Amino acid sequence: MIDYRVSSYCHLGNCVAVGAAPGGGIAIADTKTDQAPLVFTGTEWAAFCEGVRRGEFDDLG
Repeated sequence: MIDYRVSSYCHLGNCVAVGAAPGGGIAIADTKTDQAPLVFTGTEWAAFCEGVRRGEFDDLG
């Protein structure tokens, strides 16, 4: 069982949920579907978060 979290900016249920995956890693799920989550290693997640902090994805949304 994954204890997902969503951003406080999430409204209307159309969100991305993030949680610790069983066995390690980070699980990412779409709250509006029942599809299996994507699972990333801690290293992959850290690299993504650092890119977000540096603004590397700001032009996408």
